[in-house]
Amino acid sequence: MATGNIVIAALAPTTLIVEARRRSGTMVTANAALSLGKEILTIPTFPTTSSGQGNLDLLAQGATLIRDADDLMVAWSRVVCATHRPVSEVGEDE
Repeated sequence: MATGNIVIAALAPTTLIVEARRRSGTMVTANAALSLGKEILTIPTFPTTSSGQGNLDLLAQGATLIRDADDLMVAWSRVVCATHRPVSEVGEDE
């Protein structure tokens, strides 16, 4: 697995896959994120389009479906709330 893909996956709280061929750097990053326990968000594509077969595979594996901007905002809010403390708590235990 390429080191850059692992770093990208590790730094992000979640990974949004917009378009991924089955064999691509995008899928390497997605698989790195999965191996780190990160949530994958993905946009579906037409089944006969080769440029999005990786997206469909990820959906079949349980990735979060993103249908529109509202889905993206809900998913992003969930991830951000889970990974960041509220501003009121910052510095309390330091």
